[in-house]
Amino acid sequence: MSNQKGDKKDGDFEYNQRTAKGVLKDHDLSSEEALVGEAKNYDDNDDQFLNRKELTAAAEAIVSGETRSDESDAGEDDVAEYAPQEDDSDVPCSECGEMIAPTSSICPECKHSFN
Repeated sequence: MSNQKGDKKDGDFEYNQRTAKGVLKDHDLSSEEALVGEAKNYDDNDDQFLNRKELTAAAEAIVSGETRSDESDAGEDDVAEYAPQEDDSDVPCSECGEMIAPTSSICPECKHSFN
């Protein structure tokens, strides 16, 4: 483990949640879990601390659809679910399937929060 400390852990990896949320916002992504999962493949210094550079590289890969999927569990369906939407079409809630606006932060049907 690195000497850097994060306020969140995902398995053996640590990261700063504020940094992760900033990267999500900067790249119009919605899933911290998917971002962190992909960022683990970008920990090139092997310190098990996901810094802004590593999180940003993962976000760019998700947006471009060029994840390091050979090294991760992220598949094309995962990338499609969390990548920015190209249009304003409604999307299904990941919890209940209700069609909602892509900019919604909460599902009006099941009250699932997307933040």
